[in-house]
Amino acid sequence: MKRTNNKNVATNWACNTPVKSHNGQLSTDGQNLYSYRKLIGITLSDGTKIALNYMRHGGGCYISQSTSTHVSMASGVAHQTMNPKVAKEAGLINKI
Repeated sequence: MKRTNNKNVATNWACNTPVKSHNGQLSTDGQNLYSYRKLIGITLSDGTKIALNYMRHGGGCYISQSTSTHVSMASGVAHQTMNPKVAKEAGLINKI
């Protein structure tokens, strides 16, 4: 899998292209986006990109500063940012 910087990982996720960061901590298979193997972004069947809000601010489910930074990058390219609890209740993800 191609390696690039964190910002480009988020951009590649938006373009459905598999890639990972130089250290492998942020990655995408083109459909899902992961921070330290934690799902932080999904793609719906219609192509809509949703960033899962694991940030400290905005009512998210905070995990860590690094993951918060990764989600912030994802939010910049996603169509929508959603609270993971809401995504789970809607059946979009299986676990938080």
